[in-house]
Amino acid sequence: MLAPSDLIGLATAAVQELRMVTRGSSFGQAPESSLRVRQLLLFVLPVVMTASCMSQSVAWPAVDERIVASELIVRFQESASKAERATLRAKYSAIAREGRITDTELWRLPAGTAVAAASRELTSDPLLRYVTLNHRRRTLEYLAPEVNTSSYGQWHLAAIRAIEAWKLYFSAERPPGKGITVAILDSGVDVRHPDLYDNIARDASGSLIFIDVLHEASSSLDNCGNMNFDWQTAYQDAVHPGPDGHGHGTHVAGLVAAASGNDGYNGRNVVGVAPAATILPVKTMNCSGDGNDWDIAYGITAAADRGAKIANLSIGGPDPSPILEDALVYASDKGVLVVVAAGNGSGSPVFYPAAYPGMLAVGAIDRRDNYQAYSNVGPQLALVAPGGAVNQLVEGILSTVPLYISELTRSIRNANGYARISGTSQASPLVAGVAALIWSREPGLSAEQVRDRLIAAAQDLGEVGFDAKYGWGKVDAVNALRLGDHRYAMP
Repeated sequence: MLAPSDLIGLATAAVQELRMVTRGSSFGQAPESSLRVRQLLLFVLPVVMTASCMSQSVAWPAVDERIVASELIVRFQESASKAERATLRAKYSAIAREGRITDTELWRLPAGTAVAAASRELTSDPLLRYVTLNHRRRTLEYLAPEVNTSSYGQWHLAAIRAIEAWKLYFSAERPPGKGITVAILDSGVDVRHPDLYDNIARDASGSLIFIDVLHEASSSLDNCGNMNFDWQTAYQDAVHPGPDGHGHGTHVAGLVAAASGNDGYNGRNVVGVAPAATILPVKTMNCSGDGNDWDIAYGITAAADRGAKIANLSIGGPDPSPILEDALVYASDKGVLVVVAAGNGSGSPVFYPAAYPGMLAVGAIDRRDNYQAYSNVGPQLALVAPGGAVNQLVEGILSTVPLYISELTRSIRNANGYARISGTSQASPLVAGVAALIWSREPGLSAEQVRDRLIAAAQDLGEVGFDAKYGWGKVDAVNALRLGDHRYAMP
């Protein structure tokens, strides 16, 4: 059996081979040698011994605080009849809501039910494929009490060479990110923000598209501080100020595709990595920055069905979930590239859903390319990108926040629609933005090819080849576009 060091060496060699392959041929031609590369990347590396990857554990809420009380998620066997399903629900006095994934249901049990015990009992029931607790997830920002929006401008754009990529590979006739829809699965987006409004997804009639999962999947209201943040009542009055009650989603959306028409360095308006891409807001998190597996899975499948090419999830938690895995497989089967924040667990293992196979898990570095101690680590980590330093007043990541009062702007003085925040939440959308640049140049690529391209193009940091803190290295927009054979790119 190969030692862990041997496995890492094999995976490192695979990326080097991939880099050589992509320089020599079009990704669209899928050379045979890339099959071995993908096998090594997807299957060899995750079995590397992870002891050396794990630092101190993060203080996370107790298990009973990490689940939604009185709720279970079940998936029936396809062979289970309607009568059998009804009998099982009745046995547990469950009120069921059907999910978007075939045969899944959200069960709401009587208050006070010991859901962990019920889950263990149901695990052996032959009618079910699985039963799982409805775990909570969090947005993954690290927020400073004050924000200085003038320091260093948008330094992250230069760090990943986005501006250089725009000048080399795009033009007014072919703007960066054009034609690519990026779903932002988060707390919502302030769609009236002037730097975002033009890039929000629209239907055939020109109406804005906003998927309010909290309303659609759970019929729940999003309330904080006596204000309501549902899409259905957004912007009506002071009590219904807008659809992003936390502010995290608006910040993430701006990093992907803010479009203010300026150079991104004037300390006021901002510009995203792919300023011509389309933003699809998918509200899965509430105004406190919390969400759950049922809503997130619903949002993933809804985004895929709405035609998103890329899904960014700057959210996570330490617990695995079969329904999240099902939803991610559903999206991948529809050709969606899923980019996920690795987590702010101070060196803990990569959070879920970033830890699942095929996800593009992203960790955080500062403006000097130093690993940030809040960023999670492990063999699942694919890339790093600027996430900002703990000292956010100087080195946080500048982006958009709601123009109205939100949970985030309550804690920030003089935000005025822009704020500087740090976290793997901020690193992930930068990678999603570079993916949009690649796809807008070469729309014929598959999600797997875009993922391979991002890894092959990364600037190696830390130890040579893969390492647990930096993955395969820092995302690089110029290298990612340069690796393509543009004789086969969009004219």
